[in-house]
Amino acid sequence: ENWVETSERHGAKLRTIHRGKSLGMRDAINRMAAIASGKFLMKSDAHCAFSKGFDVQLATDCDNKTVMIPRRYRLDCEHWRRIRDGRAPVDFEYLSAPDGNGGGLKGKVWEQRAVDLKDEAISETMLAQGSCWFMHRSYFYDLDLMDEENYGTFWKEMLEIACKAWLSGGRVLTNK
Repeated sequence: ENWVETSERHGAKLRTIHRGKSLGMRDAINRMAAIASGKFLMKSDAHCAFSKGFDVQLATDCDNKTVMIPRRYRLDCEHWRRIRDGRAPVDFEYLSAPDGNGGGLKGKVWEQRAVDLKDEAISETMLAQGSCWFMHRSYFYDLDLMDEENYGTFWKEMLEIACKAWLSGGRVLTNK
């Protein structure tokens, strides 16, 4: 049985939906999109942290046929702060053929693109990890995303988003 609880925390409305059992990530994203009423959708994994004003910046830079990906830093989950160990943030990934490590197409960190575009605040990327993405709600539906029939209930979420964006004339941008 489904139940919905609405509360206010830190001045923002929070709606919790419990389905009684897990039906998969794609089902959850589709159901959340269906009840969303705003102009934009953002999906974030629980292990993400955000800077102040991140949402305003993403919305400012996101046109109707764009998927925005925030810059990805490594997070120390015990202290909930960015790890500063000299490694560069992950800004770009490229689509890689199967390599025997998990099967199927996947993203690989695109280090050279990060070097080439280090001074650009917003740049096109081929793929991303999928921990966080942001787009116009209408574009989510235009792309017919979170297709469980062809992609299953979990995995390859960002692969589906990126490929459908490119094939529709859209873009996937990293916003640093």
